[in-house]
Amino acid sequence: MTIEVALRRTMNTIQVYNSKFGSRAPGWSYEKHYHPYCELLHCREGEIRLELEGRLLVMCPGDWLIIKSRVKHRLWNEVAQPYLFFHAHFDIDDHDLRQLLHAEPYRHVSVHSASAGFPSFLGDIGQSLEKLMLRHVPESVKHLSLKNFWIKHLSLQGRLMLQAYVTLAIAEIVALQPNDSAPSGDEPASAQYSSPMEIDTAHKIERMLEENAHTNVTITDLAGRLGLSRTQFTKVFTKVYGISPRQFVSRHKLNMAKTLIMNTDEPIGEIANQLGFSNIGHFSRQFRRWVGKPPSHYRPKYKLDEPIP
Repeated sequence: MTIEVALRRTMNTIQVYNSKFGSRAPGWSYEKHYHPYCELLHCREGEIRLELEGRLLVMCPGDWLIIKSRVKHRLWNEVAQPYLFFHAHFDIDDHDLRQLLHAEPYRHVSVHSASAGFPSFLGDIGQSLEKLMLRHVPESVKHLSLKNFWIKHLSLQGRLMLQAYVTLAIAEIVALQPNDSAPSGDEPASAQYSSPMEIDTAHKIERMLEENAHTNVTITDLAGRLGLSRTQFTKVFTKVYGISPRQFVSRHKLNMAKTLIMNTDEPIGEIANQLGFSNIGHFSRQFRRWVGKPPSHYRPKYKLDEPIP
């Protein structure tokens, strides 16, 4: 018996923008920003640290990362060697894939944490991308040992290969995700996505919350500055970030408190005052609820750069 397999539609448009192989020196950093498209990032050598929506992520050689469009992030290189990378921005019109890529702020494939299930093909894609880019670097500049090149035009074959490699990398990363990580197809589209206007508004709210986290300004006051009701203000922010404005402020204060307690010699009372607490007792009770111990017990007994008496 002969079995015929037919696929009605297998082609979906994927657009790849701003592909780059580059290097960033020790101490380099890039301030918080976001892109209108998804970003594919691959670490070739060195290390890079990223903060994505308040979470810290470290990429090591061989790691891959997809960052959802309009997700704020910043990067910095704090190790003693250059960070070599490939990145590209992309957009795709496949509805199911867009749902999957927008289900989480980012998707990180780590060589270390997923060594058992890490596909060797992803490593091959990284090498192939590097070879493709280097083939288009003029011989006249290769002897300069530069790590960052601008290529004005890829050949026709080069453009096809670049798009194919980027698509394959996305496919491998998606294949590593749990089956239940994709949103249910029965959910309404409004529950899956935030519009660009909602995301931009949420980013404005985030900035206002950070700037006023240590003041007595209320959520209602901030909402009024944007011409929104308190309910609209909270609804938009919660839809985009997954937490309420009040929870965001608490998390922001907690992170600041931890940093000041661990890295400074300021008295606990002064830290409480900086963070907008009415008194040290209020701060201590709140810190205990956050961390499970009072701030005085959280502070290291000795500094590493001071001898222990």
